[in-house]
Amino acid sequence: MIEIRKLNKTYGETVVLRGADLVVEDGRITFLVGDNGAGKSTTLKILAGLVRPTSVERLEINGIDARRRRKAQVSTAYLPQGASFHHAMTPAQTLDFYGRLRGVSRRRIRGLTETFALEAFAGQPVGELSGGMVQRLALAVMFLPDAPVLLADEPVASLDPDWRDRLQELLREEAARGKTVLVATHFLDEWRTTGDRVVVCRDGVIRPHPLSRDEGDDRGKVGSS
Repeated sequence: MIEIRKLNKTYGETVVLRGADLVVEDGRITFLVGDNGAGKSTTLKILAGLVRPTSVERLEINGIDARRRRKAQVSTAYLPQGASFHHAMTPAQTLDFYGRLRGVSRRRIRGLTETFALEAFAGQPVGELSGGMVQRLALAVMFLPDAPVLLADEPVASLDPDWRDRLQELLREEAARGKTVLVATHFLDEWRTTGDRVVVCRDGVIRPHPLSRDEGDDRGKVGSS
């Protein structure tokens, strides 16, 4: 579970987040939507421990203060927007590197290599891969630690329609296992959102989606994309 209360982030005189509140529950996907510069990516980076909030009343991941970076990061896996890797390294080397950092078994690395169909180009330099291939590698890296909290920023970027569908299946499987899944995206029409929670980040504030029913447990659900 993620809980954010009164989160503020400024860069100089630029206000990115102003008193933002957000609760992300276990067991389903929460979509954070909004335009460029709305604060979506900043919110995820703060949760991932990559950006410090200017001020915040509560910032917790599974009951742990996310500002305690090392402790909170054990519970999280983060996919940044436009993820990139060393151009001279191969996907196999990249997965091995990140797998060692997170203490992942060789068996899990092999399984994710198969899941994201990386075998055919596992020995090819990343710099020679297409955008879609690099994104599949980035997704495999996110899934490596089997973390209880997944933070994904524009995860379908560069993916073809078949892989977009496959990713949604994988994320729904993770949510069904009780994981906390927060996805930042520009366009809801790329997703099947039935039964999920959708919130909007606009002008630095996070609110329920306009199509949501703000009633009890149904808050933030939508019936269609």
